Amino acid sequence: MGSCERIIICSLLILTSPGCASFEIEPSAIEEPSAVEEPSAAHKPSAAHEPSAALQPTEKNKSSPENTVAIDGKTTEVLRAAPPHGWHQIYQLNNDAVRLADFVPQGQTNLAWKTKLSFESHSDLVDLDPIEILLSEAKKNEEKCSFIQHFNFFSGYENNYPTSLRLIMCGENEHLKKGELSMLKVIKGEDFLYIIRFLKRITPFKVNQPDVERSEIATWSDYLRKISLCNTADPEHPC
Repeated sequence: MGSCERIIICSLLILTSPGCASFEIEPSAIEEPSAVEEPSAAHKPSAAHEPSAALQPTEKNKSSPENTVAIDGKTTEVLRAAPPHGWHQIYQLNNDAVRLADFVPQGQTNLAWKTKLSFESHSDLVDLDPIEILLSEAKKNEEKCSFIQHFNFFSGYENNYPTSLRLIMCGENEHLKKGELSMLKVIKGEDFLYIIRFLKRITPFKVNQPDVERSEIATWSDYLRKISLCNTADPEHPC
């Protein structure tokens, strides 16, 4: 086998190999949430108040998809995630340190897309805190955007893993001449750090005026909150 093996069993995509993180990806529709935690006020592009560390967990989150995949190799971590119904894969990267899979809606391609969902795992970032990763991502956006706003939707523990969820809004990407909205979830595992991101390109916008319905942002948030990391060999992180 190569460095990472790609196995297709019916409609279930399992990406596994020795030394690689494991994605369990199964078809699933996004359910419309009834509510989403909204930021109380817009943050200035250059400032955000952050917790110094993720809150300690109070109880285990035992929710997970019904299907469980047996994992071989050096890690028993499983990212329980499913692309939205009807989305298709346009890109995949597998090596010893990084794994990446990109998905877009039907009708969009790797050369022409407006909305993209990415699943990433990094073995060389596992020592970093999820909050630090997302603040660094916001800082990187400042270099290419006319302005940015970013909002912490959640920072704490899920299934006893440090986790953070953030919305980043870019008024205009000066290279693409497009506005951008991205929502990212970062989970710090013991073997890999996982990043799941939605990215949407829209018309350039002014502060607090992106051309996106709040219901769509709520849908992204609800979808990302349902993604979890578990470990088939560790009862502290049940699958």
